[in-house]
Amino acid sequence: MRRREFLFASAAVGAGMAGSPQKKEPPLRTGSFEGTICLFSKHLPEMNWHELAQATQRAGFGGVDLTVRPAGHVLPERAREDLPKAVTAIRAAGLTVPMITTELISGSAPAAQGILSTAGELRIPFFKPGYYAYEFVDVRRELKQAGAQLHGLVELARSCGVQCGPQP
Repeated sequence: MRRREFLFASAAVGAGMAGSPQKKEPPLRTGSFEGTICLFSKHLPEMNWHELAQATQRAGFGGVDLTVRPAGHVLPERAREDLPKAVTAIRAAGLTVPMITTELISGSAPAAQGILSTAGELRIPFFKPGYYAYEFVDVRRELKQAGAQLHGLVELARSCGVQCGPQP
C-alpha cells in the first residue's frame, strides 16, 4: 500500500468511526471560560514579589498561583508575616491570588494553621497540598493514614475558609 492510499484509508476509517455509537462523547461546553488563568510562581523563583507581579502582568496572566513552601516565594514558617506582603504586591499590579501551592499533607503540620488562616484572612479561596511519600510496606495502613491526614487538613482548611484542591 502506498502512503497516499494509506492516508485515504485511515481517513475513511476515522470518518466511519466518528458516527459509531460505541462511545458517546459529552457535549462541548459553549461559552467562554470565566475563571482566572494563573502563572505558577514556581517557574520564576529568582524574582521578588514585585518583580513576579510585573512579569506575570506583562505575560498576560490574570493571577498568580503563589508557592508557600520551602524554597517558594513565601516560606511556610513566615506565612503570617510574608503572605500578606506578597499578596499586597501582587494585587497592587492588578492581579489576583486565587490559590497557593503548599507542601502541607497534614493539618497537624507546624505551619499549617499559620498558612491556612492567613490565606483565609486574605480571601485566597484555594490551596494545593503537598504529595504523600508512600513507603509501600503496608499499603493499606499507609493509605488509611494518608486519608486521615488529608481529612484533618481539609477540616482545618474549611475552618479557615479555604478549600483544598488535591492534585491528581
